[in-house]
Amino acid sequence: MRKTVLSALLLLVGIALCADATDVFPSSAMETRASVMQLTQAIAPDSVLAHIQALEAFQTRYMYATNNLAVASWIRNEFERFGLTDTELQDFTGPLSMEQYNVIATLPGTDTPDEYVVLGAHYDCIASGDPYVFAPGANDNASGVAALLEIARVMATTGFQPKCSIRFIAFAAEEHGMYGSWLYARQAREQNLILRLMINHDMIGYSNDPDLWLLGIKPYSGAENHSVLAFQQTQQYSTLEPFFGELDFTASDGYPFWAKGYPVVYFHEYEADPHYHTPQDTSDQINPVYCAEAIRASVATAAELSLLLSVPRDFSLMDAGDGQQIDLSWSASTDPDVAAYHLYYHSQASPVFGPVVETGTSCVVAGLSLGVEYTFELAAVDSLGNESYRAIISGTPYLIPQTPANFSETPVPNAIVLAWDANQESDLAGYTLHRSNSADLLGSPVHNAPSQSTSYVDYDVSSQAGYYYYTLRATDQDGNSSAFTSTLSSRPVTLDSGVLIVDETQNSQGQGLYNISDAACDSCYAMLLGDLASSQFDVEAAASLPRLADLGVFSSILWHSNDMAINTYLADVSASLKAYLSYGGNILFSVMQPASILDGESGIGFATGCLGIESVNFRPIASLKYAIPESDGWPLVQVDSLKVPAYFNGHVNRMSVMQPVDGAQILYALGSDYANDQQQGQFNGQPVGLRQDYGPGTSVTLSFPLYYMVTSQTYELVQHVLRDVFGETTAGEDPLQRPSVSLSLDQNRPNPFNPSTLIAYSLPSAGRVRLEVYNLRGQLVNTLVDTDQLAGQHSAVWDGTDASGRSAASGLYLYRLSCGNQAVTRKMLLIK
Repeated sequence: MRKTVLSALLLLVGIALCADATDVFPSSAMETRASVMQLTQAIAPDSVLAHIQALEAFQTRYMYATNNLAVASWIRNEFERFGLTDTELQDFTGPLSMEQYNVIATLPGTDTPDEYVVLGAHYDCIASGDPYVFAPGANDNASGVAALLEIARVMATTGFQPKCSIRFIAFAAEEHGMYGSWLYARQAREQNLILRLMINHDMIGYSNDPDLWLLGIKPYSGAENHSVLAFQQTQQYSTLEPFFGELDFTASDGYPFWAKGYPVVYFHEYEADPHYHTPQDTSDQINPVYCAEAIRASVATAAELSLLLSVPRDFSLMDAGDGQQIDLSWSASTDPDVAAYHLYYHSQASPVFGPVVETGTSCVVAGLSLGVEYTFELAAVDSLGNESYRAIISGTPYLIPQTPANFSETPVPNAIVLAWDANQESDLAGYTLHRSNSADLLGSPVHNAPSQSTSYVDYDVSSQAGYYYYTLRATDQDGNSSAFTSTLSSRPVTLDSGVLIVDETQNSQGQGLYNISDAACDSCYAMLLGDLASSQFDVEAAASLPRLADLGVFSSILWHSNDMAINTYLADVSASLKAYLSYGGNILFSVMQPASILDGESGIGFATGCLGIESVNFRPIASLKYAIPESDGWPLVQVDSLKVPAYFNGHVNRMSVMQPVDGAQILYALGSDYANDQQQGQFNGQPVGLRQDYGPGTSVTLSFPLYYMVTSQTYELVQHVLRDVFGETTAGEDPLQRPSVSLSLDQNRPNPFNPSTLIAYSLPSAGRVRLEVYNLRGQLVNTLVDTDQLAGQHSAVWDGTDASGRSAASGLYLYRLSCGNQAVTRKMLLIK
């Protein structure tokens, strides 16, 4: 296709994209600026290639490599060598507790330094999905980092002075889930940073066909005009023909910024690089001239955005309530070049009216039509008539108030918080809140809120009354009332209603492993709770996932998933579960797919902070037969061979192991009858049970299916968690009078030992006692005691032999004391 035809087609695409844009760029942004031209002409292909080769020389830059700090420090030093003095390494802990570093350098703005154009690229690389394979990463993504360095170099050497600040960020850990960009974007939103644009660069160095001299621009919804601007700047300042790529692309560092509400433009090459994620991604495959042209497009876009007047902030409107007037207001600009403001407005059926020139920070627009939506656009303007790009807002003049928006309920300890957005009517009188104990009844007013109020805390609630149902309406000064909001149901956090069993296991009538009927699953878990008070919540049968209002009246939760269904239930409700734990609730998870907890940004914080899971490793063939206790007081649990097909040899497969964060307690390790070098035994000894305290709450997470384990052992485990760890009691039982540990098992002496060791223990009451020795595969080595004994102190000696009298090998062993339905396990080391 000839470039002239292609250009015309792509411009039509740009016009189509612009139709739904949320802000409008001034015509001055499309004019050639001498300062921008100077920057683009200073971009040098040889300099670009030198940046790429320097990064390539570090070889593999994957997040698990040991050179992370060296690479980040070199990038920072380069920024400082170019003259940028405001630099930092933003360190954070990535997966497997590996320290990672975002490199940040800032060129401060002259007029509005608290606004930023962000230029980003990731510096890590990978080959073939394996961090240990040689990965030079020249195109992916030394080329993107080279863009940051080259733009910083030419801005510094030419003395470019942006009106807003320009921030360069080289991100870490993009190849493992965009950890670095998620961190920065999340913190930017939390700090309410104003980002005019985030420009992402990922693979901009490969071009092998001179007839395909094109540059891709991936647009993002809500920032279409920014992509159109980048399109035009590319045509104006480079020799490349731009084209629009995939909308709202999720697999690179621009996505976290867009997800946090910031505008994003993403530059990428046209041709598919055949060396992508291979050891052949080397600098001799880079086309430095093409890469320099792509950087010219980027620097022109960044510079243009940084030179525009600051867009008006805090643009808002109020409906006057008379059916024909809208009141507008905004904050005074901190940009010293702003002389006035231009206001434009129109309806869908009317032409644009304006500009209305305002020197203050408010405007009254009258003569509008009742019930018609109008769009209002506000631009700052300098003394020469140059405008900023426009802030846009829409509103409709009404006679009666609108229904309050975003009506929400939030359970808190012994109360319910109701909140809503402030109505946009200047004649608003207030709000009326109704409450009922029935979803079908409106109920009586429980609160009349003044117009400035947007929340109410209902303390007159309890867990015994069931759900409360709330509706809200607004009233104006003429006595007109809005329609009611939808009804919300809620309950307070009381933690006084026993255990809630959340059944995530899908009902299945099929055969084979991980196919369980609801009836069998419900029966199993009801039995595991014994005489503890419990309720059921079946996720599959429910209309929606459980909310804090559904969870907060229960003192403990047992959440189970005994199948391989892939979903994000836990991640989706992680905010509610996190709040539940923070109020003192306790959760026992038995989930087959703990990696799903890591899905989504909020899920990542929940897994690390609340569950103690740093990362999850899954293998379909990895098998488990034993959950071997790693902490005192936890029983050995093994697979019930009668519940699994015979060809599984008493194991369950498709296992996941969890790597803990610092401070998390490892409860169980995976054991199997397979050797470590067999695929089925590759996870031997790795964690499958973790405990983490979060505020006053506690979580226990098991990555093996309780349903398939020996029932008596599982009962012992669940009762230990609910009673001894979480403090659950039966009706009439005094938790202060019940001992937290029924049996006492001392550490063997001596330890390590050879050839024999003494094991002392005590019994609170008489009963049948077994003292057994197991290896780390969960296999019984010897039985030291199997008899009835009286309460009191006892001891036994193990001489280091198995049941046949043969000497046991050197190594770590478990010894387990059981009496009735109680058991305690410890470790000992035999050295020969």
